[in-house]
Amino acid sequence: MRVKLLIQLAFTLLFASVVSGQAPAEESVDRVFHFAHVETPQGLQEIVTVLRTVAEIQRIFLCNAPRSVALRGTADQMAVAEWLFNALDKPASGQSLARLGQDSGMHEYRVLGNSDDVVRVFYLTHTDTVQGLQEIATTIRTIADIQRIFVCNASRALALRGTVDQVARSTRLIEEMDKPGAQ
Repeated sequence: MRVKLLIQLAFTLLFASVVSGQAPAEESVDRVFHFAHVETPQGLQEIVTVLRTVAEIQRIFLCNAPRSVALRGTADQMAVAEWLFNALDKPASGQSLARLGQDSGMHEYRVLGNSDDVVRVFYLTHTDTVQGLQEIATTIRTIADIQRIFVCNASRALALRGTVDQVARSTRLIEEMDKPGAQ
């Protein structure tokens, strides 16, 4: 049943441009990602929204039962989507980069062909509420002028895409706002 459903999703993606009568500007790439850690429908939907928003993937289909997502886009979009998917499909244990002993710079992706286009994922350490996460996202959207930003609540992750300067401003804002007692 799962294989049949995935095949149906793949065929839907493959023939979407033919049905709509539009010729693709670039050759399209189809991918299916399987979630390993995220289990809740809300968590799945949040990652799909990040992929749609930050990786600029318009043709994306979520299947809750086998916990998978099918995507169609350009090779560049798929590279960003795969990187984001791997960065966000983490256990919802609230582990931050500091707790994992990782450098936050490891969660940055430079978009191929554009040295000023950066995708970054931040795992917030001290912001525990949905409201706090949304306030940080809104502040970044306003002050750093980043429009492609979204929060994954369960993992307390904030994914964004912008220029090098915008991402640097966002990093400073997050460092200032995600402190103990800063809420």
